[in-house]
Amino acid sequence: MIRRFFVALSIGALGTYAIVERAFEGRYEYAFVADALFVTGIIMFFMGLIMMTDATKIFTSFGYTFKVMFRRKPMSQSFYDYKLAKEQGEVGEATLGVPAMAVAILMIGVSLIITTYII
Repeated sequence: MIRRFFVALSIGALGTYAIVERAFEGRYEYAFVADALFVTGIIMFFMGLIMMTDATKIFTSFGYTFKVMFRRKPMSQSFYDYKLAKEQGEVGEATLGVPAMAVAILMIGVSLIITTYII
């Protein structure tokens, strides 16, 4: 669990770094860092929410639809068979839902503290 937390923390840090570098041209002022933390935190919050509620299964239907539409040969597999095959391949898959939510709340909190007390 701690390893997943650090993975989510590093993803958040890289996202914040990328936003500051690209959007704010590498100017590390408090306001810009707070904005980047907030944006990254909101994105991670909603991604963690999707992972926690197991709503990622909706992407299985998107994948099946794209395979049916853009394949030269017609698919002989029904959606139900495709879904069962995908679920059998995902046994034991570790999720980052809870750690991503924790990191997101931490990032949003730090952003609000910077905005409220430092700026």
